[in-house]
Amino acid sequence: MNSDRIGSLPSLKDLPTRKFHSKPAEDPYVFQPVVRSLLTDKIEISTTYLQTKFSEEHILDTFISNDPSKIDQICKNLTALLQNHESHQTTILNNENIVEAINNSITCINNANLVTSFSMFILSLLENDNTVMVDSGILFGMRDLINNYPDQILNFYHEVPLVSTYARDAIICNGIISDIIDKIKNEQYTTNDTCVKSAHTLLSLFSCSEPIANNVIEPFLPEIIHLLNIGNEKALYYIIHTVINIVRKNHDFVSDIYELKIHEYAAKILPIKSLTRICVHMIVNLGVCETMGIAHLMNAGVIQSLIDLTKNHEVAPSSYWALSNCTESAPSIIIPFIPVELLSDTLALLNSQNIDEITKKECVYFLGTLLLYSPIEKFHIIVSNEILEQIITMLSSSNDSLVCRCLDALGRVLFVGITNEKKKYVISMICSSPELSSHMERISSSDNTILSNKAKTFMSEADKKKKEL
Repeated sequence: MNSDRIGSLPSLKDLPTRKFHSKPAEDPYVFQPVVRSLLTDKIEISTTYLQTKFSEEHILDTFISNDPSKIDQICKNLTALLQNHESHQTTILNNENIVEAINNSITCINNANLVTSFSMFILSLLENDNTVMVDSGILFGMRDLINNYPDQILNFYHEVPLVSTYARDAIICNGIISDIIDKIKNEQYTTNDTCVKSAHTLLSLFSCSEPIANNVIEPFLPEIIHLLNIGNEKALYYIIHTVINIVRKNHDFVSDIYELKIHEYAAKILPIKSLTRICVHMIVNLGVCETMGIAHLMNAGVIQSLIDLTKNHEVAPSSYWALSNCTESAPSIIIPFIPVELLSDTLALLNSQNIDEITKKECVYFLGTLLLYSPIEKFHIIVSNEILEQIITMLSSSNDSLVCRCLDALGRVLFVGITNEKKKYVISMICSSPELSSHMERISSSDNTILSNKAKTFMSEADKKKKEL
């Protein structure tokens, strides 16, 4: 570890948790278990035919027949029918006898194809977040099928969140999620792909746009976090992605997740090449936290790994992003640990002809964050013409968040120059830039009032100081 740091590590002090915003990682292992589309070709059926062929009496008689072949066929027919005749869903679900017969017919399911057609039919009845089948206990009735038909039931669970958040919540709060977690743990070393499918199914439960209440997730949080210790890399990818989604939508859990040793899991996963990128994205999410969380990341060696990964082209943007979040959450921990070489390496990367736009933005955002949060006594190490030029250039970005960070960083430079006699040289550095003046004039007329007000304030203060130079 390089000992040439910007300063020594200070004592810790708490910071308030700030509003969080991030994005999920990309998905290199694309699993798309299709349950419905293969067997649900839309069919056109006349009202008369509908009333005779698929009458309530016929549906009831078929399900109480306990004949697997007849039930298989009517499930396929009704699933296709409901694609074009959604009103028939109400007809079926309003008949308590049919609902009971559907539940009772589970006992006669004896092959994988029937599991598929039956689960497709149930999905059709769950459409539009209809609660009848869930309240009737259908999910509990189908629960044991996972033992003999894991692929088919996992496909069913994977599709549920797409059609019903009510049913998704029932899978979680009623403990059925534990069956999925058990499959991940028990199948991790097998040659089949059940472990990976189970992990992908788990991810689907937390990928729905509708958030899950904290009290619903909390009992299962330890089980989910401890899955980060499994030995199947492809499944582990989905577990990490699940954690990302949980944190993004339920950021109150971050402190609890650190108590579950997430930093230790992150330290072990980062060196795994196929998982490095998504693990860094997880750290991006975890980087918005209390000071103690960043201390955990530091002590586990994660911060050093992030610094090292800035030299890795594939993960450099995410690594800078994670470092920016960690710096903002605990500047008193991160800034003293930053090696001086990282600044020169970052400038060299920014001046490289091969740098892509995303990497450039994250590099500049990181430099702006350092300027914004650096202590006065270390300010001279970070501020330079080269860094200021990069920040000024990035004021042309269409990314409001980045522009805001650049404006705040430049405002801090101006403030330091105004309030500290020994730092007045930075006033000349920024007031002599025609490019900066041009950007400030443009941004001051922006429709974004936050940016325009920052630009106007900066210009006003800068004009005052120019007259004193």
